[in-house]
Amino acid sequence: MEFSLRYDLESLEIFRAGAFWGGVWIESADVTFPEYGWNDMPVAFTCELLSELTAIREGSLPPRRIRFHDGPFWMTVGSSPSAGLTVTLESPRQQ
Repeated sequence: MEFSLRYDLESLEIFRAGAFWGGVWIESADVTFPEYGWNDMPVAFTCELLSELTAIREGSLPPRRIRFHDGPFWMTVGSSPSAGLTVTLESPRQQ
């Protein structure tokens, strides 16, 4: 399964504390998660995702949860020799 990390660069804002806010979401097949144009902390989310993907690439690790910073949404990434990279998109509504 392929997924794309999407950004709305026009929506980026820098707040007083130095945090970047703007549109960031994931698209996979016909699914948009958490939703199209989701407003969150795209730099922080991307840094955390890249850190986890790098760790996974360097060796098989247990699945790791990467949270969107605004709202109860997250993705779980993991790897296994048989399946390769696994990505699960999750929210409390799905449990």
